[in-house]
Amino acid sequence: MVAIVFTLSDAKAQTYLDSIDFETGDFTQWREKCAGCGSDHNRLSPTIEFNIVHYGKFAGKYVIENTERTESGGVQHAIFDEEIWFGWSLYIPESWQNTWSGTLSQIHGGGPNFKTCGGGTFHLKTRSDHWGYWLRNAGPNTKDVYGIKPVRKGEWTTFIVRANMSKTNGYIYLTIKDSQGEQTFTVAASGKTIQDCSGAWFFKAGVYAGLPQGATIYVDEVRVARNASRKDVDPDIVNGSTNPTAVRQKFEVENMTFTSNRTVNTFADTNASNGTAHKVLSTRVNDFVEYTSPVVNAGTYSVKLGYKTAKDRGKCQLITAGKNIGTSLDQYAVTQAFKTVLLGNVTYNVTGAKRFKFVTTGKKCIQQFFQHGFGLYRTGASNEPSLFEY
Repeated sequence: MVAIVFTLSDAKAQTYLDSIDFETGDFTQWREKCAGCGSDHNRLSPTIEFNIVHYGKFAGKYVIENTERTESGGVQHAIFDEEIWFGWSLYIPESWQNTWSGTLSQIHGGGPNFKTCGGGTFHLKTRSDHWGYWLRNAGPNTKDVYGIKPVRKGEWTTFIVRANMSKTNGYIYLTIKDSQGEQTFTVAASGKTIQDCSGAWFFKAGVYAGLPQGATIYVDEVRVARNASRKDVDPDIVNGSTNPTAVRQKFEVENMTFTSNRTVNTFADTNASNGTAHKVLSTRVNDFVEYTSPVVNAGTYSVKLGYKTAKDRGKCQLITAGKNIGTSLDQYAVTQAFKTVLLGNVTYNVTGAKRFKFVTTGKKCIQQFFQHGFGLYRTGASNEPSLFEY
């Protein structure tokens, strides 16, 4: 008998080089509260945020003040020619302007005490409402790349970097995940990934000089690890389980791909979460509009819908995952009002593109039209994971 034995040799548990979730209620998890701010690293201070958080109770809020940068820096690490995983999440508010351009995160090479030697190496950038990146001081790998994925405002975006910081032969891969799905980009497949003069590198995040006064972002769930894998640094995974806050997905119907057997009008309304909503000009039962959008995490969701009542509205039923979600929704009312409703729950066992079909089911005898409208309206707030969120 021949026995074949597979042995895991030299197996190592992951080691967290940085783990910053702000749950201490301050900035003590960072090496420097304001890295790269000249000799006085604390002169421009980010603040703790209580309302906009990716997970837990706190996040960091970073605001450009007096055209200066506001950023925090992690611990310096003299680790080269070895795979390192980085994970963090950024929230870009609705007030962010499409024309703004700047750096929001870096893997920064340098000497002791945060002294620069040629500037940061990897920069996560935003320009013209899209994400991009710079790679600096990396020989033939030096580059500026923009327009790789649209910036999703009003939600948390997850960033994962798998990198080998090397002066000779490393690599950097960037993954960006938001409510519309995830994409991975090859920043450098081989070759130089950090400047020759670097004795160490560190991670930092914030808003940088060049952005205008008042430019604001939020940062949460920063992790840097060696002997690791994606799950060890992914901000959407906390203590081995999917981050319940990250499961929430906000769908703006006017931005979704759809098909319908009737005309669908987009109308402006200041009460809509994005300023506009849809109205389906239905004339009979079984008229429909069907939206398609990706669901980026498997699991069970509560489905909430924001809609507007009016005299010309009918009844509709949401169908997704092959089942009716809740009962038929009657949008008729003598006076106009903006409401939300918890339709019910739906389970998706796999991620990917999902269909959300609204079918006209009827009207009251006093109603004159089958038309129905819906969108996402500012009528409240919820901490529950949801697909259509108000």
